[in-house]
Amino acid sequence: MKRYIQLNHLLGRTLFLLLAGSMANADSVFFELDFNAGYNNNVFLESDDLIVNEAQANASKTDVQRQLAVTGNWEFWDKESSDGAIMLDYFNETLTDNDASTRVLTLSIPVHIYDGDYRYGATLTRQAYQLSGVDVLDYTIAKLSMAKHVAGGKMYFDYSHTEKTPQDDSYLDYEGSTDSAGLKYKHVMNRGYLALHGNVFRNEYQADDLSNSGAYIKATYLLRFGQYKMSVAAKLKATDYKKDELTDDERSDQQASVALSNEYSMSSKVQLYIESSYINNASNIQYEDENHNYEQWVNSLGARFTF
Repeated sequence: MKRYIQLNHLLGRTLFLLLAGSMANADSVFFELDFNAGYNNNVFLESDDLIVNEAQANASKTDVQRQLAVTGNWEFWDKESSDGAIMLDYFNETLTDNDASTRVLTLSIPVHIYDGDYRYGATLTRQAYQLSGVDVLDYTIAKLSMAKHVAGGKMYFDYSHTEKTPQDDSYLDYEGSTDSAGLKYKHVMNRGYLALHGNVFRNEYQADDLSNSGAYIKATYLLRFGQYKMSVAAKLKATDYKKDELTDDERSDQQASVALSNEYSMSSKVQLYIESSYINNASNIQYEDENHNYEQWVNSLGARFTF
């Protein structure tokens, strides 16, 4: 309960700052509300970037999921060579049949400095993750970034370090840190863009068998036709885990995923969209009682409102 009060106090203070900023300068404040509902055929898949609630291990594998995302952004500093903002993100996902929910509250302060064709950035983030009413993990994230205009597009580089602090005894194994570095190129065209993204990462946890490192590459292609917009993204990811001292296993996963999005703008403030995504994870660990090979389909319909 104390943790719940602290989170809501943080939310209230940040909303107050956003509202105060909007009164001072409406052009510097941005709000977005996103709601979607859809079908997920494998809601409790095992993945290195998603914590599985063990209490739901024997629950329904398929479910209808509903997601609500609220984003607020107040640009408190806007000069010719620098800018700064306060960003608040709230995400909530509920599973109808399993009576399970996920809540993530994120507060970020990004600051940028501009020098010719270069943009340098630093972002400090605090994030609280709650699973089915239980405070699971707190994240503290420091991120450095750089962007540069190049012929026909823009090149991005970023590095981030994350400290993960368990808030419940059941998740002490996830105490640790993550280091990640990424490089992205975005080529802008008349009707859209093509983006190529590469990333390397390392997760160090209290439990050695959860610790891992790997890399992924991702390509995104977006096209616009008047009020209609569609995009397709493909991603290949490889993850290697530390050796399990109990079983002597060395887990290695190869994951492929694809996502398709179709969006229609009813106005500058209202967009309707349909999204579909597919994940296939191939692992060398496939025992009868522990199998990390899985597939997942998610199809959803949603609406986005901007203010």
